Amino acid sequence: MKSLRFILAVLTTMIIFSCGRTEKTPLKLSLKRPKDISEVVVPVDKGFSDYIAGYTSGIVSVNSSVEIRFTPEFATGIKRKNPTGLFIFEPAIKGNAEWTDELTLVFRPAKPLDPGTLYSGKLNLDRLGQVKDNLKTFPIWIQTIRKDFIVTTGMLESSREGDSYKLHGQITASDYIASQEVESYLQAKIGRKKMPVVWDHSDMLIHRFTVTGLNRSDSPRKLELSWDGSPGKVRQKGNTIVQIPALDDFSVRDIIIAPGGNRNIDIVFSDPLDQSQDTEGIIWLSPSLEMSVSISSNVVSLFLVSAPEGPFELNVETSLKNKKGASLTSAFRKQIDLSPIPPSIELTGNGVIVPSSKELIFPFKAANLKAVDLKIIKIFDNNLPWFLQENDINTAYSVKRFGRPVYSGKLDLVNPAGSGTSGWNLYTVDLSEYIDIEPGILYRVELSMQPSYSLYPCSDPLELGKYEEMIKMTEELSRSSWDDPDNFYFESDDYIYYSFGFNWRERDNPCKVSYFNPDRKIRRNILASNFGIMAKKGSGNDLNVIVSDLLTALPLSEVDIMVYNMQIQQIASGITGKDGSVKLRCDGNPFLIIARKDRDHNYLKITDGSALSMSSFDVSGVTPENGIKAFIFGERDVWRPGDSIFLSVFIRDMNNSLPPDHPVQFELSNPFSQKIDHQVQIPGGKQLLTF
Repeated sequence: MKSLRFILAVLTTMIIFSCGRTEKTPLKLSLKRPKDISEVVVPVDKGFSDYIAGYTSGIVSVNSSVEIRFTPEFATGIKRKNPTGLFIFEPAIKGNAEWTDELTLVFRPAKPLDPGTLYSGKLNLDRLGQVKDNLKTFPIWIQTIRKDFIVTTGMLESSREGDSYKLHGQITASDYIASQEVESYLQAKIGRKKMPVVWDHSDMLIHRFTVTGLNRSDSPRKLELSWDGSPGKVRQKGNTIVQIPALDDFSVRDIIIAPGGNRNIDIVFSDPLDQSQDTEGIIWLSPSLEMSVSISSNVVSLFLVSAPEGPFELNVETSLKNKKGASLTSAFRKQIDLSPIPPSIELTGNGVIVPSSKELIFPFKAANLKAVDLKIIKIFDNNLPWFLQENDINTAYSVKRFGRPVYSGKLDLVNPAGSGTSGWNLYTVDLSEYIDIEPGILYRVELSMQPSYSLYPCSDPLELGKYEEMIKMTEELSRSSWDDPDNFYFESDDYIYYSFGFNWRERDNPCKVSYFNPDRKIRRNILASNFGIMAKKGSGNDLNVIVSDLLTALPLSEVDIMVYNMQIQQIASGITGKDGSVKLRCDGNPFLIIARKDRDHNYLKITDGSALSMSSFDVSGVTPENGIKAFIFGERDVWRPGDSIFLSVFIRDMNNSLPPDHPVQFELSNPFSQKIDHQVQIPGGKQLLTF
């Protein structure tokens, strides 16, 4: 499910402009796409870079909106009163335009777009502000994803009594498809009788269904599942047969092996099992392997404690009993070879900031790979404040605007001693061996894989075709794209994959090139710094900043603190004291803190959305604005007769208007409103009194 969402995200691209007039043929126009993949060409005059910073283009979901991001200079003079009629599309798209922030205009279609359709459009730029005569309309081109789907079925779920079943399955769509349309694709029949199908459309890409009412009879029956996508104009048609066993047939119906190298095996029986029986010696493996066994209804789940070295035999003896005490009709034997984990790479741990030392270690996990491609992108120090305008410290949208690669190459993977190649292995790479680490600099680390790096056992060798050949041919073009103002969001390997390697139906098959899509890259930001920064924003414009050493956890003194607003204009500054803290009065709303001392420095973005959650604490109350506020506190809220009562009064005098000798009177009344205690205290400048 996740990989499918990632495919849609990568297909939606944003193209960014920059100043410059050197004409260059975009890489996408120099390649030939297969005839079954539509080409989306975006002809753009580079003069638009004075007004537009980025825009939606390329292959998008039918639910996508069109986003235009303007340059800050042009945005200051934009007329925002009425965005109606700014966008025009062919074929026509009904919808509304709205401003999502000061720089971004979004057109939201009123209904999903038509799948597999090329839309051309324009933005009437001259209605927003003063532009050159030849740049009054900005061209837009988008191509929606073609509609497709796959049907998969699960196991037969038995009822408690074992006299009926439910069949679970799902339809996986390439893009959004309306729930009513999906339901029209599928039909379930036993003979000529249509069987009821219950749907769960909680996710518009995964549509789960359950066929109910599958009653068992004295003889076996066949459930036919058929699907036809023609109601939605999808060229997809097929069927499958599911056997419904007879009432007296107690047998093994299916063996389900968990994917991805997991050591779980489910044995599906026709009847619910006697859960009190001891399965040792009844369900066993050859050669013998240590395992745990659990029974749930008609399913026995095996978990192997250690991974087997090769194929093994699963045995189920006839002495196994069902819920009614009947024995298994016949013994069951099956050779099993646990599928190895498909080629994969994953991040380990969390966080971005790494205390600076001689090494900068980047850990990751990999399986069934002999190598990975390593790319390190440096976000330049003078660009980081602007980078944080569009990103958090752990993201990297439009990274080409703020940094460039400082290393790119192949990294051979050497397996740890005693480990195999087919399972998950932990690796570490010391980035200082490839680049000179600078303290306070943010690095974007990317790891990716190519089909030729795979160690996955396939019956036939991978047909690399033109994919890797084109990757190698375009390495120089990929490097030069970092200097091309039209390609701030353009990734040449992404484009080549969707041109020469992409087949949606083969996207999860590790023996096909389609499996090695750019979405399987792993990415993480790393900032080498010893500074840990905490900030607490109080009422008004007060800001408390605390800096500590991440290696020793001690406070850091004499650290220069600079506070900036959203426009990266300095609004406060100070130096931390011996306790590592400094209190600042900001001339405006703070957005970014930069802490510097010697060569080391660090950053803290302090937007409201990045504040630590207070939802676990009771922070309700009234915010004092001026005057005097008092609060009575007791160690409990219920006292029994004869208990001593201790009460405290907290006094907050913001304007120091209360004289030190002003009396504070305390009165205690019983439930009958009778006064039973009266005390008077003089605060004498104290803010806490006890009665």
